[in-house]
Amino acid sequence: MVEAKKSSSSRSPRKTVPAKASTHSADVKTSELQPTLLAAEMAIEADPATAVVAPLKTGPMMETVQMVAEATPQVMRHVSKKTLESREILRVAMREAATASTRGALEVNGKMIEAFQVQSDVALDLWQSTLKAGSLQEAMRLQTTGLRTAYETAAAQWKDIAATTTRWFGQSVEPIQAVWTHR
Repeated sequence: MVEAKKSSSSRSPRKTVPAKASTHSADVKTSELQPTLLAAEMAIEADPATAVVAPLKTGPMMETVQMVAEATPQVMRHVSKKTLESREILRVAMREAATASTRGALEVNGKMIEAFQVQSDVALDLWQSTLKAGSLQEAMRLQTTGLRTAYETAAAQWKDIAATTTRWFGQSVEPIQAVWTHR
């Protein structure tokens, strides 16, 4: 709907386009504004120099926009504060996780080196005792006993290494899990 407005000057008449007033909540949909926008575009296309588009009357919408604009700085300060707190908590958790992981890796590494040294010593002792045996029967008995001892020692050490590795991984993940589960 285009209305002609008479001007006192000799210029061509200006066309005004009435805006659609919003009477409901702040949810003004594009489909509701479409007729008004279409009329404004037609008036501008007809004569861009003389077209006057009336402002949209959106009372409830403007009140909502003002309320959001006023609340935004406080909300942003709150979000920024919470983000900084979360970042610091996560940084501390990551540092604790890295420390626990390093400590666990060093412990497992030490136990593995110790296991290899003990297994080497047991193997050397086994061969020395076998070579010093007086008879073939005694050598077979020493070899059998020594192998059983070496196996039991190795099994105990690898079991200890497995337990230490499990503890290492658990302690490495604990600080991060604590952050995520206690939020």
